[in-house]
Amino acid sequence: MKLSIVIPAVNEAGNIETLLTSLQGLRRRGHEIIVVDGGSVDGTTVAARPWCDQCLVSARGRAVQMQAGAHAARGDILWFLHADSSVPPRADALIAQALANTTGWGGFPVRLSGRQRLLRVVERLMNVRSRLSGILTGDQGIFVTRDLFEQVGGFRNLSLMEDIDLSTRLKKVARPVFPVGVLGTSSRRWESGGIVRTIVRMWLLRAAYYFGVPAHYLAACYGMAMDSGMRRNDGVNNDEGNGDNSADFRYPTARIIVFAKAPEHGKVKTRLAAGIGADAALAVYRQLLEQTVTTVAASRLAPVELHIAGDPQHPFVQLLARRAGATVVAQRGNDLGERMYYALDTVLQQGESALLIGTDCPVMDETYLEHALQHLAGETEMVIGPSEDGGYVLIGATRAEAQIFDNIHWSSDRVMQQTRDALHHTGIRYSELEVLWDVDHPDDYRRWQQASCTPATP
Repeated sequence: MKLSIVIPAVNEAGNIETLLTSLQGLRRRGHEIIVVDGGSVDGTTVAARPWCDQCLVSARGRAVQMQAGAHAARGDILWFLHADSSVPPRADALIAQALANTTGWGGFPVRLSGRQRLLRVVERLMNVRSRLSGILTGDQGIFVTRDLFEQVGGFRNLSLMEDIDLSTRLKKVARPVFPVGVLGTSSRRWESGGIVRTIVRMWLLRAAYYFGVPAHYLAACYGMAMDSGMRRNDGVNNDEGNGDNSADFRYPTARIIVFAKAPEHGKVKTRLAAGIGADAALAVYRQLLEQTVTTVAASRLAPVELHIAGDPQHPFVQLLARRAGATVVAQRGNDLGERMYYALDTVLQQGESALLIGTDCPVMDETYLEHALQHLAGETEMVIGPSEDGGYVLIGATRAEAQIFDNIHWSSDRVMQQTRDALHHTGIRYSELEVLWDVDHPDDYRRWQQASCTPATP
């Protein structure tokens, strides 16, 4: 029996190495460790790479990440672990013993890491509930034979409840088994959101899921609630609005506009969807959007605005805006050029300069953005970040000119050259930044995967 241990991770640099070092005994006994990163920005992949057999990158979302790990796995048994887990000694023998004479699946009883007495009650209820219902959660380290996993179709692309969904389908084939040992799991979710509040919230979410509420709406509601709880515990101001105290920014008179679409199925990354499917393309788009907003907000360069095509009240958009302290604005205009012009013109009525960026360029970082703002702080009236495909990933200005956006063949390889021609015609002083690349096609997505994380050597 060979275990393939699949660990999805996002920004787990503080936990991942502890877990991986504890798994090295299993690795020496012939089992493999696969870390699937969902776009971390804290060095998770750097910390993980020396301690695993494969380090992959995928679109963000536990279901997507675990399915990617399962696809790459070579073992007979798939074991899905959270990055904050603590495994019992000789877990491989415990799993083998539990699965003896079965072709089934199971998970561990859990123990939460916190010391509060109420957490002991929570873990007991979790363990009793899973035994009675036959439904396991990801905290319990679900393991399953490869044959059975493939038989039921693996993880579906759900933003939340992927463990409940998988358990429900597995239970129809066989009841889960429970090893003798106990799996430790972090209690940070309960402690950050409040123990009682988190219990109530999770039961309400499961009830809503049972009655047919889409998982992506539940995920957004769960994220906003947890984000609110963490900020309360951290003493952060929870007032509504963008909360942009300009004194906190390095370029307080500038604005950064993230130009995006609401993440709706079939309406985003359509060229990428032709190669990887609409579900996967939506997951990629959500990851790119979240990474872009996180990068811009964390830079503290300038106040941030999200200009959204589609529904500006989309739960995921609102969640990102709350986390980033950003204002959400509905795009207006008949075509892309008109919408970009209106966005810049509106923002420049309130500030001295503005950057407008899309969400397709995962390699755009704080240094690149600051370079653009430095240009605009001088004699430059417009700055552009060209892309390899003939378009651009950034445009910045100290004044908006509608002519720059007229008669441009958008989504073609002529966009940058036509924009240069328009700039020369108007006499605007402009400069160009380093050429970057964006994610529009399956080859771009594979390039992003390779650039983010490559397979580790034992």
